Amino acid sequence: MKLGNIVLAGAALTVALASCSQKEEGVAVSGNPKAVTVSFANVTRSAGDKVDKDKTALYEDFYVLFTDDAGKIYKGKSADLTTDAPIYFANAAAAGDMTFHLLDNSVKKVYVIANPTDEIKTAADAATGINEIESVVVAAAAQQSVNPNDNADLVLYGVCESLVDAGTADDKGHEDYYTAAVNIKPLVARIQIGAFTCDFTDTEGITAYGIEQVALNNYYTTCTLGGTPGGLNNTPITGNVFDFFADADRPAWSHDEATIHLDNSDVEGGSNTHALADDANFCYDIFPGVTPQLLVQLNDTTDAGSPVPYYLATEGFSGLSDNTFKAGYIYNVNFSFKWNDPLTPEKCVTVNVTVEPWTVEAITPEF
Repeated sequence: MKLGNIVLAGAALTVALASCSQKEEGVAVSGNPKAVTVSFANVTRSAGDKVDKDKTALYEDFYVLFTDDAGKIYKGKSADLTTDAPIYFANAAAAGDMTFHLLDNSVKKVYVIANPTDEIKTAADAATGINEIESVVVAAAAQQSVNPNDNADLVLYGVCESLVDAGTADDKGHEDYYTAAVNIKPLVARIQIGAFTCDFTDTEGITAYGIEQVALNNYYTTCTLGGTPGGLNNTPITGNVFDFFADADRPAWSHDEATIHLDNSDVEGGSNTHALADDANFCYDIFPGVTPQLLVQLNDTTDAGSPVPYYLATEGFSGLSDNTFKAGYIYNVNFSFKWNDPLTPEKCVTVNVTVEPWTVEAITPEF
C-alpha cells in the first residue's frame, strides 16, 4: 500500500471517565451501585470541522465497556434508571459526557474499543466477559489503509486498570466519585519509508541504480484484540532472495512496486538521495512481537541494455535500543547505503529510524 507522508506528533486519545457510588453518613457502603460519567476530554471538534487525515488515526464509532477485576462485563442504565445504557456508539459525536447509572459496585475497569471490526462487534454485543472480546483475531491485511490519507479503519483499543478517587461528589450528590483515563491506540506499529540514499563514491564504475520493489518480511499476519500475535510470515533471506521477490503468493499489501532512480550526476561528493513524494511513501502496519525485515529490489542501470539485479535486506534498525516495534507508534525509515562491491548481489544494511506517536482524533462523517 502507499500512504501519504505521515509526520505524526502528539499523544494518544485520552478518554476521561468518572465513577461514583453512594455513601451513608460519610462511610462507603459496600454493594451500592455506581454511576459512571464518561467523557472524551480532548475531543472538541464539532461536525463539519476538517481534520488533517494523513497525520492522525481517526475513529468514528466505539464501545465503552465496564468490568470487575476478573473481567466480568457489567452494563449500566440510562438517565431514566430503567433503560439499559448502550455500550456501542455509532458516531464519535456521542463522545461527550455520557453517564452510566446503576453499575455494579464491583466495576473497576473501563475498556474502549474504537473502529471495531464486524467480528469485534459481534463478540462485544454478546460477551459476558472481556476475554471473549480480547480473543477476537484481527488480520494484518485489514489494518492496511486503502485510501492513502485515511486511517479510519485502524482498530483502536485501550483500558483503564483502576479508578482514582476524585475527592468530591458528582452532580447527583453521589459521594464515592472516581476518575479514570483511557489511552486508546492502534493495535499496530507503522513502518514508513521516507527516502533512499546511495553513496556512489566507490562503486567501481556503477553510476546509477533503479529501485524496483520494496517488500516486508518477518511479520505477524494476525493479532488478537488483547495483543497476542500469530501467523508469522518469514522467509529466511539466505540465498533465495530471488525466489522471495518472484513469489506471487505474497499478500498484496506487503510489497510495493517502485520506479525510483538514483545516480551520481550533478551530486557533490557522489551521493544521491531520493526523497519520496507525499503520495508515494511505502507504509506497512505491523503487529508488535517480532522485528520486521525490509527488502529492496534494485538494478544496476549503468548499462541500460543489461541491468544487473541487486537486493538490500535490513539486518537492524539504528535508533531503536532493542529493535522493538511498539503498537501506536510510527517508525520513519530512511535507507542509506554505499555500494562498493558490485559483485555481491545481496547486501545487509542497517537503516536509520525516528519514532513518533500516533495522534488520535474523532471525526464526524459528512454526507
